[in-house]
Amino acid sequence: MNTQPPVPGRTTITARALNRLAVGIVRDASRADATDVSLQLSDDSGALRARVTMPIVIEADDRLTVEQRAEHVRDEFVDRMNALAGRTVRRVDIRYSGVRQTQQSRVT
Repeated sequence: MNTQPPVPGRTTITARALNRLAVGIVRDASRADATDVSLQLSDDSGALRARVTMPIVIEADDRLTVEQRAEHVRDEFVDRMNALAGRTVRRVDIRYSGVRQTQQSRVT
């Protein structure tokens, strides 16, 4: 536990860093490759609005619907942007641009 008084200063998160953080959050939530995720952040009356384009990632044993997948990504995005960057996200628009199927490797 820190018993010292807080040190004055400023913490700044650049737009690029915020965008990279947002892409990482979407990547983790959707299991898509970061290179497949396109994301635009904009201001929405002081909060953030995100427009995400990514493929649907389907795993062999996955039974989620497209809408359930999008809802999961939205929830994770809103929660983690608030927890990690202190940002309020008001809207997340998701556009699926394709399908990626993951294959389980077989052990011989």
